[in-house]
Amino acid sequence: MEHKSVISSFNISAYLLPVFIVLCGAVPFFVDFLMINEPKNSSSSVFKVFMSVFSLVLMLFGVYQFIYHIVKIEITEKEIAIRKNLGFGHKMRFTWGEIDGFEIVERSSRSEKYEVLHVRKNKRIVIRVSQFYLSNYSEIKKVILMNLSKVGE
Repeated sequence: MEHKSVISSFNISAYLLPVFIVLCGAVPFFVDFLMINEPKNSSSSVFKVFMSVFSLVLMLFGVYQFIYHIVKIEITEKEIAIRKNLGFGHKMRFTWGEIDGFEIVERSSRSEKYEVLHVRKNKRIVIRVSQFYLSNYSEIKKVILMNLSKVGE
C-alpha cells in the first residue's frame, strides 16, 4: 500500500452557500424590524410570525451546512482524520486498518453532478468527502482509493 499525506482545502462555494443561506434567513428579521412603526393588524402579525419562522428555519439550515458538510480532512500514512465545523471541531481519527472501505455516491445539483465519497467503519458512514465542498477532492479521492477497498453496491 502506498501512502501519501494530504490535507483538504475548501472550495469557495463551501463558504458562500451557508453564508448566503444564513443571510437570507436574517433578511426577514430586518424587514420585521423596519415594520415596527406599522399599525397593528392581523395580516401583518401573521406575516411577521410566518417570516420569523421561515427565517429561523433558513438560518438553522445554513448553520447545519457549516457543521455537517464543511469538514477538514487530514490523511497521513497511518490514519485519516476529520474535523467538522470548518476544521475547528473535535478531531476524529481512524487508522487505515480499522476502516471497512469506501463507496462513491453520485449526487445532482441544478447545474451539474458531483461525487460524495463515503468512508465506512462497522458498516456506518464515518466520513463524507464531497466534491462540491473540496477543491482538492480528486487528490483526496486518489489517496483513499489507494488505501481502502470498495464496499457496498
